[in-house]
Amino acid sequence: MRELQELAESTKRLSDEIKEARPEIPWSAIAGFRNILVHDYLGVNLKQVWNIVQVDIPVLYQALKGISL
Repeated sequence: MRELQELAESTKRLSDEIKEARPEIPWSAIAGFRNILVHDYLGVNLKQVWNIVQVDIPVLYQALKGISL
């Protein structure tokens, strides 16, 4: 979960240009997920986290392939 937090924190530092190039990515939802991990860690639903790892991260990876930073 720490790595998911770092990933979400990293997306907050991306430029607006990069985020605008991929409007299909839910940038604010990713930032919101980070806030849940950091501030509501006792209330985190581990099944939802596993679903994010299994489903959402691979989709995010595919969407970000080819972006030059």
